[in-house]
Amino acid sequence: MTYRTFILAVLALATLAAPGGAQQKKVKKDKKLITAEEIADVSVNTAYDAVQKLRSDWLRAGQRQITVYGRTGRTGDGGTEAGSGLDTSSYATTKLAVFVDGTEVGGPEELQRIQSHRVEEMRYLSGSDAQQQYGSRYAAGVIQVKLKTS
Repeated sequence: MTYRTFILAVLALATLAAPGGAQQKKVKKDKKLITAEEIADVSVNTAYDAVQKLRSDWLRAGQRQITVYGRTGRTGDGGTEAGSGLDTSSYATTKLAVFVDGTEVGGPEELQRIQSHRVEEMRYLSGSDAQQQYGSRYAAGVIQVKLKTS
């Protein structure tokens, strides 16, 4: 092997090993985060479309019906489970909530009002994480939307 061939082989190997070369590391996507870069890579018009296309499991998780029972002092019939003190006639159903720049705006349908190019990032909080941060009303989870500043 000549000196020139050796140098070319070393340069070729160095190029492959350099960042951005053929052996570039794949970045693992955060399943609870959608970035503006990800949204730009797909053809969507609204934040709802972006969630549906990139992380549809967020919407499915928020569709689960969660029933919260109220306690009573009664036992037996009349709307309570025998001996449990649970009033089965009064319950509340929670649904996935959406917060935009820290303010609650409603449910997932509100994402249809947000143009996708205005979104900096969206983050999903599971029911338990949402309850810790926002309270028991958010047992179905929360989508936090951060808009780009103009």
